[in-house]
Amino acid sequence: MVVFFRALQVFGGAGVIACLVLMLQGTPVLGPEWSRPRILYGAAGLLSALTLIAIGEIGYMVRRIRITLARIEKRLED
Repeated sequence: MVVFFRALQVFGGAGVIACLVLMLQGTPVLGPEWSRPRILYGAAGLLSALTLIAIGEIGYMVRRIRITLARIEKRLED
């Protein structure tokens, strides 16, 4: 299950990079001129990519909390 959460974070990170490139292509830095739709489209995708990273971290954190609680319960039973 940890692999799944880490995979979400990797895909989210790749999405962040892709969306940042897309946004930069809407500026004179990487594109021919300013393109407001390209910048907004990149920003919308960036939110989704950041959400993947957050979901992956929350899932990993919940797993660590469950392991810690299991250890505490085991010590309390002994």
